[in-house]
Amino acid sequence: MSLFAVTRGQFSMIDAVLHTLDQVGRAKLSIWTWAIAEYEIETLERLMMDERLTEARLNGVAGGHRNKPDKCKPDKSKSDKKGKWK
Repeated sequence: MSLFAVTRGQFSMIDAVLHTLDQVGRAKLSIWTWAIAEYEIETLERLMMDERLTEARLNGVAGGHRNKPDKCKPDKSKSDKKGKWK
C-alpha cells in the first residue's frame, strides 16, 4: 500500500505520519519535504526505536547541503548549469 499526503500547513508532517501509523500499524516511510525541524527528526528516530517504522528515508531537504555539506549531497542531475531546479 502507498499513501501520498500533501498539506497546506494546517497540520504538520509528523501529525500525518503519526495518524497514518495509528491507522495502518508498522510501516516503511519515505518523506519528501522542503524543510524539516530537529524535533521532527527526533520523532522519526523515536518511531524507529519503538519499531513503529520498519524503514525511513528522508528526501529533498532544501538548504541541507549548505548547513551540513558532509551529510547531504544534492542531486546535480535535477538542476541546470546555474544551479536552478528544472
